[in-house]
Amino acid sequence: GHIAKLVGRPKSARQVKLAVEMMSHTSSKLPWYRVVSTSGIVSAHGSSRQQSILESEGVDVRTGSYGELRIDFTSCGWFPSPGAFHTDSDIESDLEDWAS
Repeated sequence: GHIAKLVGRPKSARQVKLAVEMMSHTSSKLPWYRVVSTSGIVSAHGSSRQQSILESEGVDVRTGSYGELRIDFTSCGWFPSPGAFHTDSDIESDLEDWAS
């Protein structure tokens, strides 16, 4: 939901989820694996791959009380305020930084 708000489409969280799922099956350089639910739950679809990549970056992925994989946003969350990006080139520049 936060990503949808950042790109000016606050009611498009499901489309973000679908885009992330599709990117996880491609050779995209975008860091799709860094997208988790608003409650910190790692994707149920391909979670072991996402978990291993996150852990390789030093993110602590834990198993929750229902067996779900979770991260702690207080230690690794990214929460710029909506409107922090003013142009498409600002977003593209930030995405290029992530991919490198």
